[in-house]
Amino acid sequence: MTELAQVRPAQLRSGELLATARRALAEVVDPAEFALLVDQAEVVRVAAKAAGLPPPAINDWTRYKVDCERAGAEAIARLREAGQLADQGRPSKTSEARTFKALGVDRRRVDEWEKLALLSEEEIKEEFKKAEAKPTKTERVVAEASLIKKGAAKQTRARREASRTAPPLPDGAELRIGDAREVLADVPDASVHLVLTDPPYGDEAEPLYGWLAEWSARVLVPGGSLVCYTGQSRLDRDMRLLGEHLRYWWVLAMLHHQSQRLPGKFVVAEWKPVLWYVKDHRRGRTLVTDVLRSPARDKDTHGWGQGEAGVPHLLEHLTDPGELVADPFAGSRRWGRIAAGMGRRWLGADIEQGGDGTAVVA
Repeated sequence: MTELAQVRPAQLRSGELLATARRALAEVVDPAEFALLVDQAEVVRVAAKAAGLPPPAINDWTRYKVDCERAGAEAIARLREAGQLADQGRPSKTSEARTFKALGVDRRRVDEWEKLALLSEEEIKEEFKKAEAKPTKTERVVAEASLIKKGAAKQTRARREASRTAPPLPDGAELRIGDAREVLADVPDASVHLVLTDPPYGDEAEPLYGWLAEWSARVLVPGGSLVCYTGQSRLDRDMRLLGEHLRYWWVLAMLHHQSQRLPGKFVVAEWKPVLWYVKDHRRGRTLVTDVLRSPARDKDTHGWGQGEAGVPHLLEHLTDPGELVADPFAGSRRWGRIAAGMGRRWLGADIEQGGDGTAVVA
């Protein structure tokens, strides 16, 4: 690694320089050292391009940089497997495992490394072969960004496939009867991955939204989401209350199965706002549509029922199998059955009687 750091521009055309770099790569084991090699490789690659080296020589340095990044991802994976890296690489009050900052690497950089690591050797070689076959010099230079993009697409496909094919959890859903502020008070800090709920509306519900915001901020894992179905009439209030404890992310629209006339507002409502807030940041990078559709409302079993309301889509993109979803205003428990059927754990509460305290997959 020291040899590579001391190279001079005059050595760019020498094959020995790349050999020196590969020897350095074979010797490092610490993530911070991999990060240093990646930085050095980028400096040499840019210098090679500025010096007018032919595309194959520039691609050699791009390939070396990619190899450094993939090796760095493997080092991070070993730390995770050994329990030496905190969840998401972030500080935790309950764990003494190392963070990305302590390792001397940036989380976003690690994200790129891990995407590249998902590509097989054959897939990477194919990308370089395609570049060599292109006619012009500029097109023959491989863009590392295109490899990262391919890795990201592969990562998304793998995650979605795992999400869709997760086996149901027959005992994965629990319903607690009573005021959510009491029966869910024992939910541990940073234990819930998604709060997905449809609270009551109206002026009298204001204390519930304040509690929901504070409770969600406590129980959500870093990057976890609160998705809250609400109404237009007090949307300003709801956003203010939720924003006091969580970070606003987006407003989704749930299209009504049937339009609703609102005489006092002189409006025909065709959709319902769905507020999306996160704890600090958003986990994951999969694309979530901001228009949700539900085949029908679920008023037969509960007065506040919303049917599926796009819930499977939200569960697929905002959680992974085995993670915990909470619903403080669970109603008919239909969303709990959907969550457990998709391999997620679910914990709900509702003030109304009628359940026996548990819910199983239908």
